[in-house]
Amino acid sequence: MSYTVFGQSPEPLALIMRELGHGTAAIVRTPDRGTWLFDAGSRDRPDVARQALGPALAGWECGPVSVVLSHQDRDHDAALAWLCQP
Repeated sequence: MSYTVFGQSPEPLALIMRELGHGTAAIVRTPDRGTWLFDAGSRDRPDVARQALGPALAGWECGPVSVVLSHQDRDHDAALAWLCQP
């Protein structure tokens, strides 16, 4: 699921939500505050975050991504190691 909200900025606010098996991720790209990822993991599908989020992040060419985890559990933080790779 993807949403784009247009406003005064040349870059729209965009939201992508991905279901990752037993887990969910939301990516928000803001016009002036960068790209944010809220939770990213799956308890039952170890590489699904890379497969589901990688193309979206690459398509945005967003640079560094800020991450917010609601709590430390595999279905929320499993993609953290992948996201922190150089």
